Amino acid sequence: MRTGRVLLWLAAALLILGFTAQGALARDVVRWKMATLAPKGMGWANLIENQVLPWVKQQTDDNVRIKVYFGGVLGNDKEYLEKMAVGQINGAALDAMGSNLACPEMTVLGLPFLFNNYEEVDHIREVMLPTFDYYFQQNGYKLWMWMDQDFDQIYSTKWKFDKIEDFSKAKFHTWYGPMEQTMLEDLGATPVPVQPTEAAMAFRTGLIDSSIGPAIFQVGTQIYTSCRYINTMKTRYCPATAVLRLDDWNQLDPEYRKKLADTTEVVRQFTLGTRKDNDRCIEGMIKYGLELVEMKPENKAFIVKKASRVYDQLADKVYPKDLLLEVQRYLAAYRAGKPVASASAPVKRKPAEKEAVAAKKAEAAGKADAETAEMMAKLQKVYQEDMEAQKKKQAEEKAPGAIEKKEEMPKPEDAAAKHQAAWQERARQIRAVQEVLAPLGLYPVGMIDGIFGPMTRKGIQEYQKQKGLAVTGAISRELLDAMGIK
Repeated sequence: MRTGRVLLWLAAALLILGFTAQGALARDVVRWKMATLAPKGMGWANLIENQVLPWVKQQTDDNVRIKVYFGGVLGNDKEYLEKMAVGQINGAALDAMGSNLACPEMTVLGLPFLFNNYEEVDHIREVMLPTFDYYFQQNGYKLWMWMDQDFDQIYSTKWKFDKIEDFSKAKFHTWYGPMEQTMLEDLGATPVPVQPTEAAMAFRTGLIDSSIGPAIFQVGTQIYTSCRYINTMKTRYCPATAVLRLDDWNQLDPEYRKKLADTTEVVRQFTLGTRKDNDRCIEGMIKYGLELVEMKPENKAFIVKKASRVYDQLADKVYPKDLLLEVQRYLAAYRAGKPVASASAPVKRKPAEKEAVAAKKAEAAGKADAETAEMMAKLQKVYQEDMEAQKKKQAEEKAPGAIEKKEEMPKPEDAAAKHQAAWQERARQIRAVQEVLAPLGLYPVGMIDGIFGPMTRKGIQEYQKQKGLAVTGAISRELLDAMGIK
């Protein structure tokens, strides 16, 4: 009898403990709401749903659950940042414009002709991700992922832009901001501000005859149907980001934060998918009939020289000049040490094998063409729907009685002071970290300079391994606390 009571009490205790554990588990579940302009069902949205979200679920045992609002249903990038400021959403996947709004210092990455290819972009992302994360954090955001939007190309109804003289004749669509407008003026072009929703009509009516933009935008808006030429020189690189409210990130369980901080592989897969979509769009436009423009190296060099004047014009106004110099220093070092790929010997095949290979290539090409055509058709449909929704919203904002929103632009001297203060604080942190690493043999004593580079990153990673911290190579608050740095 007594044994029976003990068993009954034990069973009840286990039952209570079971419910308590379930309740604790339920309370540990974190639910984030994120927004993006990416239309559901293709491109970015597919990559988010098929790669990012399953990865988050796996890394956190399904205890961090993200609800993504696709297709601009919560507004545009500027509105996402406003909603994040008041806690209505926890994060957003931003295009280049939105990324620059969240972190003006990131504008430096979109300077004309800064990068030659994606390999250089990947290198700068590797060595400078912690630096840009720092700047995002100064504005209240966690730079969770840095992906790609595209390398932008030049499109025109009239001009090939294979020589500098073409720019002085062109009426360029502009909406990207002061950097784009300044660059076009330096090249002698006439910038014409036009909202993206009106760009296709502006081309058809002749208000504009040229534009710089990503291939996926040209296809989606059907601007390419009005154009004759596509100049695929890599005019500028446009980053894209996934950002979170810094408060929400810091409140996340340290173990989850550690796992979600290492985004290297998921970002690599994401960027590969984005680049593939961009290439398909360019291929589709060329097959549609756009003429691919080839440019003489000396002509391109002259254009690059004139466009690059914007570097100093915006330094210490939009981004710190020291930040630009840091990017250029890493690029120069990378280019100097980049190995030259050797040409592989051609494979000799028998006639029958050649025919089989050719047939296989033709079959693959036909399949790729069909997939590209399907993708372009989908893009055009979703963008058309998105443009109509944006036009409707703009009309409502202009309606009688609508409250006009006025933005106060910071004064140049205020921006310069802010950039300088942020840069000095960042350099102080880096120097302090190097001073901790050096006595441990993780950083050369004679190279303590307050500049974040590959050696600093490597030293931090080794320190993080030794201390059992998340091995990110980043100067995070966790690292600073572990090192006793204020």
